[in-house]
Amino acid sequence: MTPDDELPRFAEPAPTTGSPGYLPGLDGLRGLAVAAVVCFHGNWAWMRGGYLGVSLFFTLSGFLITSLLVAEETATGRVSLRRFWVRRARRLLPASWVTLAAALALGAFVLEGAVMRRVPGDVLAALANVANWRFLFAKASYAELFSSPTPVLHFWSLAIEEQFYLVFPVVVALIAVSTRRWRSALGTVAFVGICVSWIMPVALGWSGDRVYYGTDTRAGELLIGVLLALVVARPAVRTALIRHRWPRATAATLGAVALVASFVLWSRLERSSSFLAHGGLGTQALLSALVILAATLPGGPVRRLGQLAPLRRLGRISYAVYLFHWPLFVWLTPARTGLGHGATFALVVGLALLLAEISFRVLEMPVRRGRGVAGVDALRLRVVAPFVLTTLIAGVVVVNRMPAPTTGFDAERAGATLTRLRRHGSIRPIAKNSTFAPVPRFAFFGDSISLSLALSTTPWELHTHRALGTDGVTELGCGIVRGGLQRSDFVAPVAARCDAWPSTWAAALDEGHADLALVMSGQWELVDHKLPGDMQWRHPGDPVYDDTVRREYLAATDLLSSRGAVVAWITVPHFGDPDTLLSDAMRASHDPARVDRVNQIIREVVAARPKTARLIDLAAWMQQRTNDRVLRKDGAHFNFNDRDYVGTRFLGPEILRVWNDVRHSGQG
Repeated sequence: MTPDDELPRFAEPAPTTGSPGYLPGLDGLRGLAVAAVVCFHGNWAWMRGGYLGVSLFFTLSGFLITSLLVAEETATGRVSLRRFWVRRARRLLPASWVTLAAALALGAFVLEGAVMRRVPGDVLAALANVANWRFLFAKASYAELFSSPTPVLHFWSLAIEEQFYLVFPVVVALIAVSTRRWRSALGTVAFVGICVSWIMPVALGWSGDRVYYGTDTRAGELLIGVLLALVVARPAVRTALIRHRWPRATAATLGAVALVASFVLWSRLERSSSFLAHGGLGTQALLSALVILAATLPGGPVRRLGQLAPLRRLGRISYAVYLFHWPLFVWLTPARTGLGHGATFALVVGLALLLAEISFRVLEMPVRRGRGVAGVDALRLRVVAPFVLTTLIAGVVVVNRMPAPTTGFDAERAGATLTRLRRHGSIRPIAKNSTFAPVPRFAFFGDSISLSLALSTTPWELHTHRALGTDGVTELGCGIVRGGLQRSDFVAPVAARCDAWPSTWAAALDEGHADLALVMSGQWELVDHKLPGDMQWRHPGDPVYDDTVRREYLAATDLLSSRGAVVAWITVPHFGDPDTLLSDAMRASHDPARVDRVNQIIREVVAARPKTARLIDLAAWMQQRTNDRVLRKDGAHFNFNDRDYVGTRFLGPEILRVWNDVRHSGQG
């Protein structure tokens, strides 16, 4: 992420300066950390906790920044804030600005719908170093952002580091001029900050996203690095570690054990784990401190690992690799490359390494040494900065006004279109007690596929006047099985808004008075689940999971029918070939065998409630149309265009069939 300025080279850490000198082992740690993050973003199951590489970066940054400030104060008797911030700007801004410009280009020409509309604000937040708070206040979980990713998602961690770089040197400078024992005072402040940072989430019951994105809750990881630097800066400690065998051997052994423990966390600790917010981040920070200490000592397995040439080189360019890899993942999906998951990952990693090497040689190092871009003196940072910032802000304005491409399904736009058509369509509402011939009111319930069906049915509704659509509840990313974890593009708890369907569905029926409740839910029952209190991943076909799905579907049927509606369950069609990125877990969820099992459960539910439930067999109608791009461009959601409507050809007539059946049976 943000490698710091090199400290002066000397053969052995000096016990009096407080500076650890140039330590190649720390470059190796940067390489390990960025590799973990890249593999995590590459969506590999064996690196499900790779996001903790960011935690190692945080602790390492706290250690190195404090070491620099201590060395400067020891040598000069003061801390120059201007010099510190100029170094930071030269080191961090050029590659960051290039990445933000690329993100705007992605937003303008590649991304679509709600994601594109989010990009301009995300870029401005990244420029202002408040991206972490933007993502938090947007109330979007890390999992949701991952499944519909913004190309500057990864700037949340850079924002936290930049906020630390802005505030911490001021604290050091103020303490240094206030007391002669300023190092002890700074250590006390850091210790108190760590306690507050790690106790607050537990005491206040903060959510996992609040802990993950908050500057205050992540400060503890940086401050552990601060404490480590202050301890190592003490001459007695440094002398003992360097010149005495047993302290050095003990530290090296603890560091090796801590590194192994870190690898275990990186491979196993899922982002959704409650342990993350209740000790997980603190545990990783303590492990990181031990690993960093071991990497600074002569000899030992951590030092030898960190000095491996490939890891050292990766560590040297880790900042640019971190910046460039994520937009590349967003852009180069398997659908765009025509390659599989592994081949696409290799392509992204190769391009990220190439671009990072070019950036390091042509942009970062020349600017860092005050020679301007590509060594051109006229292109120094202070000269080009106003023009770059003006261009980026102008780009934000332009992209913000551009229409979003619509190559895939945009749930936000679909919902707005459905509302507009119903408000301005030609159908006038018919009162429940009207003397006119009865016209059924219908409402859709379920996920975004259900929303696409509702939109596709609207033209039939408006042209035939034979039914009246009212507002149901169709939630993007929401199924009916409540609680636990689900594994799709990301492992995450089932969202609270999804679990709230009993109240939201009941409210919609009470307001809209629908006669028919059309339920289409399947995608989020098809993915792997860990049910509440269960430690095993389950999916359709597992008897325990099937019983849960059946029970939830029956509960949904009973809830909707208790409001006076007949429930029409719509079977799930097999999925067509997608045109968007699918993770291994999502591909597995589209297995026809899983789809068929859920449809069988739907049939069982309808059979169990003969008076209140009916079946609309969309799956059978779609059997010969599975890969019909006119109907479903992305293989899942139904298109809304003027060439073909599933509503006109199938769903509208099915609504009338069900309604007539209900009336003839005396239930309507």
